[in-house]
Amino acid sequence: MTVPNAPIDVGIDLGTSNCAAAIIRNDTASREPEVVDIAQIEAPGQIRSLNLLPSAIYISRPSEFDKDDVVVAGIYEDAETLVGSFALQHGSLNAQRLITSAKSWLCHVSGQRQEPILPWESDLPKEQKRSPVDASRIFLQYLQHSLLAYLRDQALSQDEAAVQRAVITVPASFDEGARQLSMIAARQAGFDQATLLEEPLAAFYAWLAEHEHDWQEHLEVGDSVLVCDIGGGTCDFSLIVVGEQDKELQLERIGVGPH
Repeated sequence: MTVPNAPIDVGIDLGTSNCAAAIIRNDTASREPEVVDIAQIEAPGQIRSLNLLPSAIYISRPSEFDKDDVVVAGIYEDAETLVGSFALQHGSLNAQRLITSAKSWLCHVSGQRQEPILPWESDLPKEQKRSPVDASRIFLQYLQHSLLAYLRDQALSQDEAAVQRAVITVPASFDEGARQLSMIAARQAGFDQATLLEEPLAAFYAWLAEHEHDWQEHLEVGDSVLVCDIGGGTCDFSLIVVGEQDKELQLERIGVGPH
């Protein structure tokens, strides 16, 4: 998705196990994607930038940490719900306070997807738990603030509006309800102009971008392409038919595996 006059385009992988963000600069001819490093707590008082943000939330006990030791200034400053690598590492010692695989809950048909049910089967009081939508919102907001920090460090933009547009990937097997909830989480996180893109299609588009000038050597009109997305929490399979209209490549997704 290219926005006229925007300095960058933003892409986000809201993953079941890990999240990632990337930008494409619109003022360069190559338009090569840049993966954004995400600053996060690695241990109390220690911050490290990684290109993946583990999709983990740890709900801390009152006064468990000194706030200054577990917040990332300008990006994430909630000492009660830790996010990322330390949340996953520390939360593994206390599963009652650890939220993982929140994205998978978005397609759960229990009807509780906007209710505070995570961590699942935890004895935490309801007011301390998070809904699958809110957990997704937390990850997306963390990524948005990380993107803005990256743009400022790179002297690309100081404008928060630059990170309100994004393409966000979702499983092809998400039903309409899960897609709507993903959009709600995106808007709550501040992505006012989000576009959802199916993950297997995103993978296929990336392959086509790499073979922009020779894809015809690999594909013919009428071919069927099976895209297998082996993820950390879900496996996604899509069948795509290659067509042509007005001498231009046309792609049609005709089959999706169950979530």
